[in-house]
Amino acid sequence: MTPGAVSHQIKALEAEIGAMLFKRVHRGVELTEAGAELYAVLATSFSQTASVIEKIGSGKGGSTITIGTSTAVASLWLMPRIGWLWQAHPELRINHRVIRPAV
Repeated sequence: MTPGAVSHQIKALEAEIGAMLFKRVHRGVELTEAGAELYAVLATSFSQTASVIEKIGSGKGGSTITIGTSTAVASLWLMPRIGWLWQAHPELRINHRVIRPAV
């Protein structure tokens, strides 16, 4: 998925819910209060979903790797490159954990 397509989907979601999720700043974006609230719920839901999927599929063999990155590194560097890894190694289970910078 291209950055433009992601941006388009985010703008569509913001229009749908009637709230801004990101503040556009000079060199990127920051979560608004509404965006942070939605992120907290989605992150928990995705984590729980991943745990259940891992539990269900634990008898399939293969290896699991977890990659911890900031959101920026994940979206700008990791996600555009991860498809080739999945294609080359379909036996791998790949998890991503967001690492938040210390404040």
